[in-house]
Amino acid sequence: MQIQNHYEAFRMGLWLAVTAPTDAQSDDALRMAESIAGYLSDDEIERAKAEVEARIDLVNSGKLV
Repeated sequence: MQIQNHYEAFRMGLWLAVTAPTDAQSDDALRMAESIAGYLSDDEIERAKAEVEARIDLVNSGKLV
């Protein structure tokens, strides 16, 4: 998967922050996402958060591996 825009980069940063194997890596990913957030609207930020939360729910339910 190749990231095409700031929205995709932000969403990936959020996902990596949640799934990172260490706290340090999670912190790095979150800092990256926060720096990209400045290029997005509030609506885009909220939509990306909702998409990541939905993906987390799917993983936790066993429907997505």
